[in-house]
Amino acid sequence: MWAAASGMSEDDCRVPSLLPGWSRGHVLAHWARNADSQVRMLLGAMQGEIADQYPGGDAQREADIEAGAARPARLILRDARAAVDRVEDTWRRMPTEAWSRPTGARAGQRPAWESVFARWRETEIHHVDLDIGYTHAHWPGEFVQMMLPRVLPTLNTRLADGITIRVEVTDGPCPPASATATTSDAPAVVRGTAAAVLCWLTGRPVPAPADLAASRCGQSWPLPQLRPWS
Repeated sequence: MWAAASGMSEDDCRVPSLLPGWSRGHVLAHWARNADSQVRMLLGAMQGEIADQYPGGDAQREADIEAGAARPARLILRDARAAVDRVEDTWRRMPTEAWSRPTGARAGQRPAWESVFARWRETEIHHVDLDIGYTHAHWPGEFVQMMLPRVLPTLNTRLADGITIRVEVTDGPCPPASATATTSDAPAVVRGTAAAVLCWLTGRPVPAPADLAASRCGQSWPLPQLRPWS
């Protein structure tokens, strides 16, 4: 992601990203602050303390992103590079015993070792959000295989009323899965590659029909709209 973003111009940073209301500068500012939040939690784990990922809560998190995105492109990029260096340096310095200690992640406490996966997730997904040529089709297979079982269970709480969905992955070991919001006689079937299904589940722009399509009773059907994923 850094290699792709490092050559961005001022105009490039102001172009809208794939995230509603966010420019590419917003995505990079968020990516940088996420790196710093990982560092904060890991430094706490080194000391045997549970440090909050975002001490000021979501309000402070959002304010920091807005402030970062408003800066000139050269500062946005310098900040992103420095943040990447800080988190990677912290990983290298982590004592073995500290990796199993709890951290105060935004979504709830988790062991410090999950920081590495969390950072990978942020990087892969937001690389797509930059809309600079990297798409869901570029996600490593290992990433998709790790993410899909984590995100698929959220479908139950993100479906509109009256819809039953069966998800079918066409190119991986993941078996067909069903999610139901309320009872419905005929389920809609969402079928596609694992990466395309994951793209849809994470709320990113829907891939081409060749990668992902929905049907119901044997007829083409609009892809179901999902409530936001977080």
